[in-house]
Amino acid sequence: MFVQLPSRRRAGPPWATLLIVAACVVAFLWLVALPATDRLAVLTRWGTVPSTLLDQNVPWWQQLLELRAARLVTAIFFHADWLHLTGNLLFLIVFGVSAERALGSSRFLLMFVVGGALANLVGALTLAGTSAPIIGSSGAVSAVVGAYLALVRALPPRRSAQVSLGLLGPPRRRPRNSFVHPQFAARRAFQRRRPAAGIR
Repeated sequence: MFVQLPSRRRAGPPWATLLIVAACVVAFLWLVALPATDRLAVLTRWGTVPSTLLDQNVPWWQQLLELRAARLVTAIFFHADWLHLTGNLLFLIVFGVSAERALGSSRFLLMFVVGGALANLVGALTLAGTSAPIIGSSGAVSAVVGAYLALVRALPPRRSAQVSLGLLGPPRRRPRNSFVHPQFAARRAFQRRRPAAGIR
């Protein structure tokens, strides 16, 4: 159940959401095709490793050459397993398509990347000294959900109360925020099933 956000733009394919989904799936298929020993090397190279990202003993020019800051972004597109991947992509599709049509594809893509990078940075600061890579798009997807909720809150009360039930029937009157509770409950349940270290 979700509120359909209005858009002044011409309806078209949500290419940014589709591009993100494709990038995550391709990265995951490439990762699982590698030998087990090489997977950790790839995740360590392109994931956000707090002990490497925040290493003050390495000169800044060397960090630039090694693209350490860029790993805050590349880590978004890697996932540990199918459950990790599908859980994040499910919420991205549910909330992202509508948010992208309201914001525009370029702004939506920028928000996704910046939101994910900032979430990885906060994770690295929180887990400073940890050598396990932080991977996954949970932070970026959370930014998408947050933007969606902010857009819904900005709607007039009557419009925001019209909740689309999809195949279950025509729009019905609901409390403005009641539609999102099951999604967050499912997400919290999903996150409890994931290992705590390095998976987002």
